[in-house]
Amino acid sequence: AIDLSDTFLQNPTSRSVRNRVSELVYTATTPPAITGVQITVNGSTPVFQGAPLNMSRVFERSDFLDTLPPIFLETPAVGDTLSGSLHMTGLANVFEAQFNFTLTDSSGKLLASGTIQASAGTGTWGSFAHDVAYTASSAPSAALHVYDLSAKDGSVIDSVVINLPLS
Repeated sequence: AIDLSDTFLQNPTSRSVRNRVSELVYTATTPPAITGVQITVNGSTPVFQGAPLNMSRVFERSDFLDTLPPIFLETPAVGDTLSGSLHMTGLANVFEAQFNFTLTDSSGKLLASGTIQASAGTGTWGSFAHDVAYTASSAPSAALHVYDLSAKDGSVIDSVVINLPLS
């Protein structure tokens, strides 16, 4: 259970409440042992006028798939340090269940690149887990870029970039 202050209730539009709860649920359920979250405000179940969420229930990640970007990178997370290998996990809802990644150090050197295959795609969420080794770099950090290419014109879409320290 997560008990919040009444600041959580400020400016409660239907969309903002749904996004706030989604962020809380995804953050709180990062440890695998935690699968759901009950949310209270000042010890009570909040009621939002016009917000279509039953706040008296336990929320799970699957309740908020519609709030995720098309490529949701679970790991590595911001602040994780890379050391010779890269382990990527998450969810994707992309064309033909395939998308791309590059890992570039802060000096601009390409450390790794390739494609990632999710378990499902094109209108369905699929999970992915992808491991890649890369050549060590003396640069202090790297940028991991995951993205899809538009089936229409080949342009980069659904782009996510995470900066990560290197050791």
